[in-house]
Amino acid sequence: MTIAAAETLVTLLAAYAAIGALVALITVTIGAARIDPGARGMPLQARLLIFPGALLLWPLMLAKLITQKAPPVS
Repeated sequence: MTIAAAETLVTLLAAYAAIGALVALITVTIGAARIDPGARGMPLQARLLIFPGALLLWPLMLAKLITQKAPPVS
């Protein structure tokens, strides 16, 4: 692998992680309750457990956030 290819790979991974962090932050703060009504009132510790998975799987989480309608408030 050349140095240019390695730099490109690192740049792409950094971009993936940056976008993932943004989507994960949105998911943890407001998206969890939108996706699952049972997540309302979830403690911070539980939300922090969701963060790494949402960061790595951000394309799926973003699709879920975009397509999921807000659950009815009860």
